[in-house]
Amino acid sequence: MTDLPTLKLDLGELSRADGSARLASGSTIALASVTGPIDVRSGWEKPEEAFLEVNVRPLEGIAGTQARAIMQTLKSALTPSLLLGRAPRSLIQLTLQSLSPSSLLPNYAQPRISLSSKAAMMNAATAAFLDAGSVSMRGVVCACVVGMRDGVLVLDPTEKEETGTFGFMFQGSEPGELVWAEWAGEEADWEKVASEARTGAEIVRDFFRAQFERAAGLGDEDEDEEMVEHEL
Repeated sequence: MTDLPTLKLDLGELSRADGSARLASGSTIALASVTGPIDVRSGWEKPEEAFLEVNVRPLEGIAGTQARAIMQTLKSALTPSLLLGRAPRSLIQLTLQSLSPSSLLPNYAQPRISLSSKAAMMNAATAAFLDAGSVSMRGVVCACVVGMRDGVLVLDPTEKEETGTFGFMFQGSEPGELVWAEWAGEEADWEKVASEARTGAEIVRDFFRAQFERAAGLGDEDEDEEMVEHEL
C-alpha cells in the first residue's frame, strides 16, 4: 500500500462565509464554505432541526446530473456528524467546488468529477465546519480514495487507477464508522480495501487535528514543518 498524497490545508480564505477550507491532496484541490445557522425560507423550515443545504459548483457551466447526485451523497454522509437539532428552524449552507478538472473525457458534455475530487470535497467540507465553529458536531467525516496499480492497492491513484472512495465518521477515540462508500472493484476485496481506506481516513483525521491544534495555538511552535504541510 502506498502513502496518501501530500495534504495541505488553508482556512478562512472566504471572508463572507462563517468558515471555509481549501484542501489540497496532491494535485487534487477542493474548496468548501459554510454559512449558518441563518434564517431559513418557510418551505425549508424544520421545527426540530436545521435544514442543511449542500451545493456543488462546477468549475464551468451549471451543475449537471452528476453534481446533483454528489450533493445528495455528501449531504447523507455528513449529516450524521452534525447536531442539527441544536439549531431548529434555521438554515446551514455548505458550498463545495472541485478546483481540479478531470483528466478524462466527460460523459454527455458534462464535466466529470473524479473520485479523488469527491473525497477532497468531503474532507474540505469537514474542515470548513470545523473552521466555522458555528455548527455543533458529534464527529468528523474523513474520506480516502483507493485504486489499483499493477494489481496492488494504492491510496494515491491516478484518475484512471481509481476504483473507490470511502468516508468514515470519527468520534473521539472510537474506530471510524463507515458512512459512505463507492467501490467498483471485486467483492472479495471489499474487507481488505475498506480496512486500508479506514487507515487512510485516520491519517486525514490526525492531519486535521494537528492543523486545528496549531491554529488554536495548542501545538508546539518548534514542531517540524510537516505539521503545516504534512507529507503522508
